[in-house]
Amino acid sequence: MYIDFELNPAQFKARYTDGVHGMHHFGENFIRAEFNPAGDDAMLYDKYEDYVQQKIDYAIRHTKANVLIIDNITCMGSATNHAGGALPLMKTLKALKTKYHLSVLVLAHTPKLNLYNPITVNDLQGSKMLINFADSAFAIGQSHQDPNLRYIKQIKQRNTGNDYGAEHICLFRISKQQSFLGFTFEGFDNEKMHLQKPGTAVSDEVEKRVAELHRQGLSLRQIGDHLKIGATTVKRMLDRMKDLVE
Repeated sequence: MYIDFELNPAQFKARYTDGVHGMHHFGENFIRAEFNPAGDDAMLYDKYEDYVQQKIDYAIRHTKANVLIIDNITCMGSATNHAGGALPLMKTLKALKTKYHLSVLVLAHTPKLNLYNPITVNDLQGSKMLINFADSAFAIGQSHQDPNLRYIKQIKQRNTGNDYGAEHICLFRISKQQSFLGFTFEGFDNEKMHLQKPGTAVSDEVEKRVAELHRQGLSLRQIGDHLKIGATTVKRMLDRMKDLVE
């Protein structure tokens, strides 16, 4: 069961559809769920977080799912922003895991990262208590070499070795095969090869993406968040492009 706090049905459909093959066919064992923010049941609970957790419990019992994916935990309430709130939230998920013998994958955002530094456990948005309760954790980073390259780095493990750390990251390219948007494995590499080096300019490909997103009407901050660069850098690039045109 995939609980989608991010996309509405139309957005989810667009992500897994193309003009030739139509929409990707997910198997019958895949159940996508989302919350109705206009639902009346939330009024019966003192906290919205309690309402969300009770509904997840009900959905697991109703579907008999044995794998739970939450995308993303930040949307489950303000609890993830501080240790006092994160602790009961993670305890609830651990209890559900034990009660229903679940495998649980929880997605969480990071704040805007410094493109010069490796990703660490300290980059998780909100309380570090979230990652303390996880058996294992990995991060998805964007390569400075190419906007379509991503790398997966192991940042926490409880019972296994650190096989995919900074010196042995898994490299992927974002691609759409038929109508399924996903990752294509490209091999292994060292994380430092995909970090921005001090004093280096932003790549031509990133400049093209900045121009495209600007034409689509995105703000400086939205463009920066999308490409993992600062809003000031975006403004400087757009100003330079304007000067070249003039």
